[in-house]
Amino acid sequence: MTREALAHGAASLTDVLTAQREAYRALVSLAREEQEAIVAADVSQLTELLDQKEMLLDHLRAMETERMTALVAIEAATGLSVDSMTLSDVAAHLPTAAAESLDRIGRELRAEAVALEEVHAANEQLLMSSRSLIDRWVHY
Repeated sequence: MTREALAHGAASLTDVLTAQREAYRALVSLAREEQEAIVAADVSQLTELLDQKEMLLDHLRAMETERMTALVAIEAATGLSVDSMTLSDVAAHLPTAAAESLDRIGRELRAEAVALEEVHAANEQLLMSSRSLIDRWVHY
């Protein structure tokens, strides 16, 4: 295991996860704006937000390639398998400060993903309620 290769791979992974966290934060923000647009029945705003969301999702897909590149470098340096590697596994091979940084960003990314899931669930409920209301109006 070469320390330099591991350090470079871990730094790249941390950078990518940081960028992914920021993209997820932006998605959470957009999802909250979607709530307002759903409540206001503002179709043009929803359309604009959807376009913005698609751009962020494209960016996340590109970052996934970068994340895999970092993981392959870490695999080469440590022998850990990309298929089963966890952040904890990687952190166990790093100096304390780098390990703590990687663990922190992993927790923050997970928190953003959970927040996004929660906002999406609320939006789905709002859309279902809106649809039910429209269905009742149409049938009267």
